[in-house]
Amino acid sequence: MAAPSQAPNWSQTRSFIREDFKRLCAAYDGGTLSRRVYWFFLPNFQAVLLYRVCRHLYLRNWRRSARLLSLAAQRLTGAEISPAAAIGPGCLIGHAFGMIVFGSFGARCTFLGQCAAMGNGIGGVAVQFGPLHAKTFRGGQHPFTTFAGGWPVSNTHN
Repeated sequence: MAAPSQAPNWSQTRSFIREDFKRLCAAYDGGTLSRRVYWFFLPNFQAVLLYRVCRHLYLRNWRRSARLLSLAAQRLTGAEISPAAAIGPGCLIGHAFGMIVFGSFGARCTFLGQCAAMGNGIGGVAVQFGPLHAKTFRGGQHPFTTFAGGWPVSNTHN
């Protein structure tokens, strides 16, 4: 399930946020309630959470409010995620500071380290680069991951 291109209702946005948080908890092996509260306030999850709110506003044609909140989120978390970017549910950011994300990404995408990622519906034939570079896969079944310095661009390597 990819990120919707038409305006979602608030319950759909909340379900995306829940999927993102479930993925974060799974990455850190579950945990107690106090640990989950701690993870909720980490900059990596806050970046995704604020992106979801910005995206919701953006798709509802509250574009200026979305951009303003996006700038505040960038200052708060260190991650620049454009409200125009379409990111599917289950997004995980390993390290928020220095992240620049725009374009379209499918479900369960992972951003690790300081990198910039741009996409246009990440897809195409399975592409694998060297050990410290991006791996992209077709469809939403396989996770998309970019590592430090990775610049995955869809439909360039077939």
